[in-house]
This record gives sequence, structure tokens and C-alpha cells, in this order.
Amino acid sequence: MKNILKKGILFLSCGLFLISCDDFLESDPKGKLAKETFFATGDELQMSLNSMFQKVMLTGQANTSMNYAWMADDITTHPQSNKQTYREFDNFAPSDNSSFNAWDVYYVLIKSANFVINNADKTPVDETIIKQAIGQARFWRAYAYYMLVRIYGPMPVLLEEEVNYDAVLADEATIYQLIIEDLQYAESNLPTDWANAPQKINGVNVYATDGAAKSLLAHVYLSMAGWPLKQQDKYALSRDKAKEVIDGVTSGKYSYVLLSDFGKIYTKEYSYSHEDIIAVYYNKAWGWQDNSMSALCGLFESAGGGWSDFWGEIKFWKEMPDGPRKNAIYSPKVYQNETGELVDWWETWENHPQVISVGEGPGGTEYDYTKGAVGVDWLGEKTHRIFRYSELLLTYAEAQARADGTPNALAYECVNKVRNRAGLEDLSPGLSGDAFAKAVVAEHGWEVGGYYWGNIACRFFDMQRLQLLEGHFNYRKENPEIEVASGIFRKESIAVAVSSWNDNIMYAPYPARDKALNPNLKR
Repeated sequence: MKNILKKGILFLSCGLFLISCDDFLESDPKGKLAKETFFATGDELQMSLNSMFQKVMLTGQANTSMNYAWMADDITTHPQSNKQTYREFDNFAPSDNSSFNAWDVYYVLIKSANFVINNADKTPVDETIIKQAIGQARFWRAYAYYMLVRIYGPMPVLLEEEVNYDAVLADEATIYQLIIEDLQYAESNLPTDWANAPQKINGVNVYATDGAAKSLLAHVYLSMAGWPLKQQDKYALSRDKAKEVIDGVTSGKYSYVLLSDFGKIYTKEYSYSHEDIIAVYYNKAWGWQDNSMSALCGLFESAGGGWSDFWGEIKFWKEMPDGPRKNAIYSPKVYQNETGELVDWWETWENHPQVISVGEGPGGTEYDYTKGAVGVDWLGEKTHRIFRYSELLLTYAEAQARADGTPNALAYECVNKVRNRAGLEDLSPGLSGDAFAKAVVAEHGWEVGGYYWGNIACRFFDMQRLQLLEGHFNYRKENPEIEVASGIFRKESIAVAVSSWNDNIMYAPYPARDKALNPNLKR
């Protein structure tokens, strides 16, 4: 996507503002004029896609669009400082302040995708090219709505570029149906493999493909089978769609793989990886909006420059099995800038595990926990992994066991591949469907622990669809001490701020400024 944006950046000053906006509820009338004359050439069609991909990048540029992740059991945040918006979710009492900007960034992407979807057919090029452009836009519109419907629940559906200040709320079932239709179109009209840049870079498809559409659709069905829709028949659809991708890998149709070493997954060296089914690519050299600010987010201040936006939760760290996966996600020791010593995390003032999987070192190097965060640039460019092949394997395993009641041989094979790479033994044979599915969910949690950057299946979304958040809420209210080493006990720093649970907590409040403009934004 770096090459995609290299082309797109050249045009930003001469017209692509016509399909962008800083806020979902700001309408640019120039856009109404541009679509009458734009799309006159194939280059202009490509320009519209370039601009859309810049909006894709903006969805994950800063973690302020991902505050929901702090409600899960894998991460927590700083108990003081400027982390208030994260703490609100971490203590299960999010406000409707506008510092949480998921609403903005995903609706901006939707508007940009709609511009392509509604106007690409004006372009005087081959029909296949037009359908591929629309398929690309519908894939990313589906991604945006899939994130939004799970963050906010009922919401306005925007299918045009213009803003409707009186838009009514569509329910979750309606929004999911739109997501399915978009992904089915993408599945039917996107190629299995792209041939050249900008669609394919370093041998990896950076544009969405039919395999990416199938994979995302498999996970959408998995979510629909859980809360709030609880459409149990969707487990079978998830199973079947995931198996299409797995069968495609077996036959050679798709090039997805499991990297042999978990420690390579989040590295810059493997920014272009065949384990990624769909990912977002960054280049900090182009400036503020074209980088990811993940470089310092999880690193400790005591390590010499980290932001301490998120830390590992203690119980999750304690329960994750030891091995190469855990050592790649968490810092085995923490560098202390004041003394130059390496200490255990419970000897730091942060008193939580340090997540290093998204951290970067100085000068574009990999993060070296033995040297700490000294000299790390706060602008980063690590690829954001939206969905990996390991997650597709686990999607199949869970969906198959829940759909059929008993795990089959392929389901065991899928989960055991992921476990073996993590240094774990095979799951015990003969598990019931329910026990197997729970084991797979736990496995997926460890597979993506501490990682939330645009990931469609981060730990929060697993806990939400399976209604595990209430149990975590009760645990956090009790907040017991945990023995983290022999005779050493620690507990969470953030206190739960509400007295009792209700399911509305699983959805973020609508932003206050948007509620002021649209009276329909209420529950």
C-alpha cells in the first residue's frame, strides 16, 4: 500500500479533497460537483481508490479509534496521566466524549468507499476493472461497518456521499445484512491474486482479494452467531466459508501460510507476509497521516520513552502458556532507563507486563527489550494485521465444533498447527464440542493477546460476542491479588467505576457532538 499512496499523495492537493472530510457530519459541497466530471479516465478511477486507501490508513493511525479494546481482559492502561479516554473503557464507564474517534474515522472511510461504489461505472474502462474497483470499495465499506456495528450497535447506514442529519438508526441485523452483501459482491468480483503494483507489492497482495472477502465473511458469520443476534445457524456458514479458504490453501489457489516462528509475525522484516490475509501498510516518511503511532504505545515510561497507553493485564499474562509466543508478545525483562538494569515487570513502577509486539526501536529497528525505549521515534510504520491465517484456522475450528457439536479431524488439525507454533502440545483428543470451542477461543486470545490495531477479531470482540465481558467486569470489581512469582503478589491498577453490569456497557456511547446534530442517536 506504500506504492498505492505514493501515487495518491501526488493528487491530494489537486482534487482528492473532494471525497474526504475531517468529520462524518461535515459535508463538502464541492464533492457534489466533482462526481459529475470525475472518473473520466482510468487514472481518475485509480485516484479515487488511492484516496480511499488513505482513509483506510487513518482508521488505525492512532489508537484513539480503538478505546473499546481496553474493556477486554488482555490489556489495561496507566492509572493516571493523560490516559483518561482509555481508563473510561478500562473501568467500564465510557463517556460520550469525542476523544474516542472510531465514529469519525470509519464513517470517513465509508463516505470515501461510497464515492467509488456510486460513481466508478462512469469510467470509460473495461467492465472487469470497474467491478474490481467497486469490489475493493465494498470490501472496505464492509470492514468499516463491521467495526462500527460491534462498537456502537444500531447506527445510521450511509450509502451516499452526502450527510443526512436526520438519518434513523438501523438495527444490527440490517447492518450485518449490508456487510454480507458487500462481501459477497467483493468475493465474486475480486481476483484471487493481483499481478502488479500497486495492488501487489513484494509478492504480497495489499489490495483485498476474493480470499480476503471469504475470510472476513467467515468471521462475520461467527459474530452473527453470538451476541447480540445469536443466530446459531451462522456457525455452519462460518465453518463452510472458512473451509473454502483452507481448501484453497491446500490446493495452491491461495498462498496463505503460518510463519514458522511466531516472533516474526509483528516484525518490520515481515511487513509483507503471506500469513496476513488482509493488512494495512504504513510509511512514516510521508508524514503525520501516513504513519502508525503504535511505536511507543505499549512501552513503559520507565523503559526510557514509552507512552504507557496500554499494559498487559496480569491474569491474562499469568494464564498464557509459556513459550515463544508469550516471549514475543511480552518483554521477558524490562529495561530501566534510570539504572540501566533489566528487571522483572513487577519490579517496575508500572507493575504490569510490558507488551512489546507492536513496539519499534530507534531508527526503524526492531524493539530490543534489553535496550529499552530510549531514542524510539514516536511515529512508526509497522504493518497493522487486520486478520491473519492463524485466525482463519481458529475461526474454522470454533465454528465447526459449535455447528456440528463435535470437533472433526480438520478442526483439531487447525488448532494444533497454531498451538504447535506457540510451543504447545496438541489439544487432548475426544473433547466435547463445547469444551473444544472454549479451548479454541482461549487459544485465539493468546494468539492475538495485546494486539488490537484494527484487528477484526481482537480479544474484546471475542469476549463481546460470547458475553464474557460481564464475568471480566465482576472479576475486575473484586480485583484479587495474583501471585506473579514465588511470594510476590500484584493486582490491577484501574478500579471499576460502576456498581452493576448491564449489556449496554458492551456498546460505546454515541459521540456527544453527533448526538447534538442528529436527535436519532439515542438508545
